[in-house]
Amino acid sequence: MVEGLVCIHCRGWQGAEFVSRSLRPEGCWLLCDCGARYPVVDGIPLIFKDFRAFLASEAPVLLSRQDLGELGSLFRHHAGGALRRLQEQLHSYSSSSEGELQHWLEQKVGSLEGEVLEAGCGMGLCAGSVGLDYSFGLLQQSCCRRRVCADLGSPPFPAAFFDAVVLANVLDSCRDPALVLAQADALLRPGGMLVLTCAFAFSEEVTPIESWFEEEGLLAALRGEQEFSGYLFDYGLEEVGERSWPLQRRPRERVEFRTLCVVARKKGPSSEQ
Repeated sequence: MVEGLVCIHCRGWQGAEFVSRSLRPEGCWLLCDCGARYPVVDGIPLIFKDFRAFLASEAPVLLSRQDLGELGSLFRHHAGGALRRLQEQLHSYSSSSEGELQHWLEQKVGSLEGEVLEAGCGMGLCAGSVGLDYSFGLLQQSCCRRRVCADLGSPPFPAAFFDAVVLANVLDSCRDPALVLAQADALLRPGGMLVLTCAFAFSEEVTPIESWFEEEGLLAALRGEQEFSGYLFDYGLEEVGERSWPLQRRPRERVEFRTLCVVARKKGPSSEQ
């Protein structure tokens, strides 16, 4: 649970030295020498700079215990608010578990070697991965062997910690896609694999219009041919294609996206040129 996790409060440059302090467990907390502490609920670390803001929207989900059995589903169904949103999310994930995209992702992620991060994992794709997501409720249901609840814009891991990073339908469902992609890139070792899918299903309620992007711009940025909202990347694209992603939004509404699927290798000293 704790291996590899670092404090997001004190991480950064102090003069000419970059400070990155590891977290240590103590009871139901993860502690840092700087004085910061992060709670652990149901074995899932909750690592946020502004924990009160997280609680403002997610507190009801934290109170839904894992040991209630079928009563837990009953309580969530009638609770409304955050728990109702969680129920809708779980239904959406389960209804889209079949189809080209899901099969492709399961095959690709299952074949990745080394330390794998599923960033924005939802319910997860592979039991051997580390799952990172903002939603505590989804992480409770995730198949990932290690689960961390945190903001994708400030992930609690050291730089170049992972051999592979997965961003499955994340960039078009977050507030700052460029920052999230830059953080994923920072966590990936040179020579590591990036598995990325995007349906370009942007919503103004989530992502400001000025942060939207097109397929051509994303691919050009990954190849290092242009900036991506100020960030620079350098990847070799090993696979680019489209897969069908069916999504059941409501009982009588089903949509299908043609989703961009990319497998890219980060260039650097450890990659084959």
